[in-house]
Amino acid sequence: MIDIIKTEFLKLKRYSVIKAGIIMTMLSPLLSLFYSTANSGQTWTFDYFMQQVMISNCTLFFPIIIALIAGYIITREYTDDTMKNIITIPIPYRQLLSGKLLVLLLLTIYFSFIGCMIAFIINMFAEFPGAHFGNILNMFLCVTGANIGVYVSILPIILLFCCSANNFLGGVALAFVYGYFGTFEISFFFPQMSDRRFG
Repeated sequence: MIDIIKTEFLKLKRYSVIKAGIIMTMLSPLLSLFYSTANSGQTWTFDYFMQQVMISNCTLFFPIIIALIAGYIITREYTDDTMKNIITIPIPYRQLLSGKLLVLLLLTIYFSFIGCMIAFIINMFAEFPGAHFGNILNMFLCVTGANIGVYVSILPIILLFCCSANNFLGGVALAFVYGYFGTFEISFFFPQMSDRRFG
């Protein structure tokens, strides 16, 4: 399994999909900063800013990022015509797929860390109050945990759509719709977190 993971990361170095994921990850805190500039009676603090970042992650960006990169990682064997070479190696396809999904989980954690770092830098410039060590550590843990939750919830979509070279874009579209409908759930169950965005 370790060899599969190493091989997948070596493959990813040849493509720009990681850079695209980082760019999309940066959009979440930037979008939250844009919301903070709107005229409103809401007092923006570090905690509230990070809540908005988590909402953007869970409903807009990470479902698409995870589904897109999953489709790219899995279907690359078909588009590059390397599956016939892999079949000759005594590795079950289930093990190969498990390795790819584990790489996707590691990338989710990596993108979460990048997003938190960008959010922290933005907070330094925006000077939202309440940023101290305990809040910053809690931010990293909460954002990473929420994004891992998105990863787990997107897995069925990945398994349904991404095992065919022609269908993974359908999975990306479904992941977008899934995240979009998540905005209504957040606004219903957590109105205090989403009053800026949906209310």
